[in-house]
Amino acid sequence: MRKRILLCVLLLGLPILPLPAKNIEFKALREMAAKGTPVVADQDIVRGATEEGFIRYTRTVDNCLSIRGYVISSAKEPYHTNNGKPHQHSFYESSALIAMSTAWMVSRDGKYGIRLLFGNEQQCEKLIPNSFSEISLKGTTLVLEEGCLTVMGLTDKNILASKPCHPSDIPVREKRIGELTDADLFTFVRLKDCEFLIKNGAFINVLEEYMMRSESGRNIGWNHTDGWGRLVVDGKGDCVFMHMNSRFINRRSGDGIPQGKGTIEGMLVKTYLPRWGHTSCYGIRPVTDKSIRFDWTGEPGYKTLAAWDWNKPGDGLIPAEHGAGTMSCDCPGEIGRTFDTDNPLILKQGEPVKGLPGIGGRVDRGAIQITARACDWWDWQSDTPRALMLACSTQDVKAGSQVFVAFTINAGNGKPEGSAYYPSWWSVSWSTDGKHWQESTDEEVNIRAIPYNFYGRPLSEPDGERYVMCAESAIGYRECQFRLPVAASGQAQLYLRIHPSRKILGSMAYMRRDLWTLRPENTEICYVNFGEIVIGCRE
Repeated sequence: MRKRILLCVLLLGLPILPLPAKNIEFKALREMAAKGTPVVADQDIVRGATEEGFIRYTRTVDNCLSIRGYVISSAKEPYHTNNGKPHQHSFYESSALIAMSTAWMVSRDGKYGIRLLFGNEQQCEKLIPNSFSEISLKGTTLVLEEGCLTVMGLTDKNILASKPCHPSDIPVREKRIGELTDADLFTFVRLKDCEFLIKNGAFINVLEEYMMRSESGRNIGWNHTDGWGRLVVDGKGDCVFMHMNSRFINRRSGDGIPQGKGTIEGMLVKTYLPRWGHTSCYGIRPVTDKSIRFDWTGEPGYKTLAAWDWNKPGDGLIPAEHGAGTMSCDCPGEIGRTFDTDNPLILKQGEPVKGLPGIGGRVDRGAIQITARACDWWDWQSDTPRALMLACSTQDVKAGSQVFVAFTINAGNGKPEGSAYYPSWWSVSWSTDGKHWQESTDEEVNIRAIPYNFYGRPLSEPDGERYVMCAESAIGYRECQFRLPVAASGQAQLYLRIHPSRKILGSMAYMRRDLWTLRPENTEICYVNFGEIVIGCRE
C-alpha cells in the first residue's frame, strides 16, 4: 500500500507530457474544413456592396492534429517581402500585418497547398523558409474559401518542427498557363515559355509615391505592401498576373524588365484587389528575384505589327511609332498627353534616375488621355459604343497565326473631380471591312481611376498635405490582352475598336463601385487614359 502511495506521489510530481500530434494529410484537411460551418461574408467589409455574396467554410480544430509539408516562404527576409494577403480590407486599404504574417506550405507530393496565417510577423518568422516543417493545428481555425485553404490563429507555439532543406527538395508543379486549375492554387508552380506582355516599365507597374512614405511621395502608411501585377503571357497567349509587393527586391532596379522568354515560378494565387477591378485570371507570386528566369536581352515571343508607346497625339489619325498602323477616336472630345508618369523612386545604384529606356513609372513611358463627356462614349441613335479605333495590315501574317491587341488603360486626371463618370467596363471588337464587327471572346476588363491629391484632409503631414485615394482609384495602368480568331490573319487591313462594353460608369463613393448607369444626360467630363498599345501576332 505504501509503495502505491509513493508511486502516485512520484507521478504527480512529474510534468504531464502532451500527447503526440496525429499527422493529417492535406487532402483530408481540406475535406475536414469543408464539413465545417458555412459563413456568409460581410459584404460591406470584405467584398463591397455590389459584389455577389459568397460562402466560405470554417472549422475550429481542438484535437491533436498536425500537418507536415514544405514551407516555401515565411516572414524571414527576403521572402516576406512578397508574401500575400487574403484580401484588401477595403477599396483603399490593405494590410501589412496580414502580408507579413503569411507563410505558404505545400504537401510532400506538391499536389496540395495551404496558407498559414500567424498572429504577427515575429511568430511567423520563426518558421524557416525552404524547410520541411510540422505545424500543430490545435486551437486554429480552418477557412476554405473558393477552394483555397487557410489555417488561421497560428502562433509560434504551433510550430512543432522546422528543419531546413535544399530548395531542390521542394516539389514543383511544371505547367503551362492554360493547364492551371483551381486545384493548383496555393501550390508551388513553374510556368514555362513565359514573358512579360508589355515590355516597358519596372517590375511593378505602380507609382510608388502613392504607396509608401517617402520624401518624394507621402501617403497612408499601410499601402506599402500593396503592389499590383504585371501581365505574364506564354506562347499560346494564355495569361496570369505576376503579383509583386512594392517592397520586393526587384521592384525598381533601374534596368527595366527582361525582354525575352523563360520560366517563372512561385505560389499560385487568386488575390482580390478591388482597386484594380474584377480580375479573374490566376496570379503567381515569385518568392525571390531568382524566381523570374526570363532572358533579359532575348527576343519576344510575338511579332509587333503596330505599336504606340510614347504617343504623340495630333489631329486626325495618329501613326504607329513601331510598325505600320493608324489610330483615331470616334468619341467626340480632346486627345492629349496625360500628366507626367515619371517615377522618382526608380533607383539605379541607390540614386533616382530618369530618362533610361523602358522604365516609365507606371509601365508606360507615355500615354494619351481622351477627355470627353461621359455620354459621348455611346452612340445613342444606333445604341452602340464609341471607341478608340486602330487599323493595321495582317497581310504578311501566316494563316492560322494568333493576332492580338494588348494595351494598358486606366481613368481619371489625378484630381477628385476627374476620378468618376468614366465607362468602367471595356472590350475589343474587330472587323476586316470596318463595317461588320465581332467582339473578342476574351473577358471584358474593369478599369479604375488613378489616385488623386486631396487637400483639406486632417493635417497629418508636416506640410499639411495628404495623399489619399477614392474607392475607385488604382495605382497604375492595368494591362490587358484581347485575342482574335484566325480569320484576323492574312488581311490587307484589320480594324480594331477598343470600346466600353456596358452602360456602367465608375463612381467615386467610398466602399461602393459601378453604381451609376450611363445615360444620355451624363454630361460630366471624364478621362480615359491609354498607355502602350500593341497589335501583334504569335506564329
